[in-house]
Amino acid sequence: MKRPVASIWVGTAPDEASLEEVLLADTTACDGDELGSAFSRAANVPSLASAVREIRVLESPTRSARELLGGLSYAVALGERFPEFLDAPCTAIVVFYGVEVNEGQRVTVGGVALRSFG
Repeated sequence: MKRPVASIWVGTAPDEASLEEVLLADTTACDGDELGSAFSRAANVPSLASAVREIRVLESPTRSARELLGGLSYAVALGERFPEFLDAPCTAIVVFYGVEVNEGQRVTVGGVALRSFG
């Protein structure tokens, strides 16, 4: 399987609604111009706001990459980028398809704390 071009972010989020809130693109009130999302602005990667994405938020933290990736479209291919166990417990994963960023970037916004991975 060909490795998908993707930016993968793992970390913590209070719940799916909180994660969605920081990922949604903002627009100006007067003309509807897209300003990016709170997350894309904090990451300084404007292309994340309009990228096709998948998210998953677990109720309990896990260090298992397989559990975190479970149910995502390209879980097997994405899993090749992860060790079996992550270095810290995570509850959230966001995969932005068609965008790549450097590994290790950290973003904390609106109760969501994610770092780019692989």
